Amino acid sequence: MVEIQHSAHTPLRAPRPPSRFWAFVLGFALIGLFYFIGNAILGRSAARFQDADAERDGERYKIKKELDDAAGKATAGVGWVNKDKGLVRLPIDRAMQLEVDRLKAKKPVASNVKVETAAAPQEKPQAEQK
Repeated sequence: MVEIQHSAHTPLRAPRPPSRFWAFVLGFALIGLFYFIGNAILGRSAARFQDADAERDGERYKIKKELDDAAGKATAGVGWVNKDKGLVRLPIDRAMQLEVDRLKAKKPVASNVKVETAAAPQEKPQAEQK
């Protein structure tokens, strides 16, 4: 067995723990590698669908425009909704003006609503103090 002699100039030290710096750097490098590989794989597959998405967007905008035009025509003019029931379609400004005119033609009358006020609570006489 070999004995290690220590002099006064070489102090005893515990061995240093392994550095965590390189583990940290290696971890980030692996995360970056997975990120770039994933983007390379997924990026190619996403590019295939971009053309189909553009076509679908065009169809959606066309359908939305047709629906908006139909709704605008239905609400802009005057017409029958249900002739049997007597329901008509009017622009809101015209309907409000007709209602104001109808209400102005009525004469105000007294209300028939009876309001009963609650009786005020009666105070109890306090007992005489002795």
